[in-house]
Order: sequence, then C-alpha cells, then structure tokens
Amino acid sequence: IKVIENDSFERRGNDLWTKCQVSLSDIVRTGKTKVKTITGDEVSVQLPDGFMSGNTTLRIQGAGIRQHGSEPGNLYVVLNLSMPAIKTARAKKLLEELVDELGIY
Repeated sequence: IKVIENDSFERRGNDLWTKCQVSLSDIVRTGKTKVKTITGDEVSVQLPDGFMSGNTTLRIQGAGIRQHGSEPGNLYVVLNLSMPAIKTARAKKLLEELVDELGIY
C-alpha cells in the first residue's frame, strides 16, 4: 500500500485532521454542516451551540485511517466560519442589529 499526500487532511497516527468552512446559513437554518471524509463521502454533523471559528474541533469516531490489526482512527474537524460579503446598507444594518441583540462587542 502506498500512502499519497492529501492537501485536505493531516495524518497523526491513525487519526486524520481537516478544516471545514461553515456558512452562516448552515448555522442559522440547520445547525448542521457536511464534512468530507478521506474516502470522499460526506457526513452530516451537528454544529455545537456557540462554536468559535478556529477554536472548535469535532471528532468523528472511526472516520480516520484503518490499518490491519488496529482500531480505526478518528477524523478531527476544525470548524471555521465563512462570512458572506456584506453588499448592501440594509444587510449591514441588520447585522449590526444582530450583533447588538447578541451582545457581541
């Protein structure tokens, strides 16, 4: 078996690490996002309440590397918020109101 480099995943033993861009729409509308695994499959994961971009890591048990004679590793996903461009004055005003409502300073 030949191990090929992959820019989307970092291997640490049998565990894999990746990053996932989470849209504001995913957070507000569904509370979920999809994460691509090393096999190319997508897994739907629940977003934790109040997650902080870059500081929240999810673990998908058993989605890491599978080696003969050992338990499969895990896939660790670092969540990053992807903010849309604010294109109108109304959108900016609405976001300012939301920031005030949430008490974000």
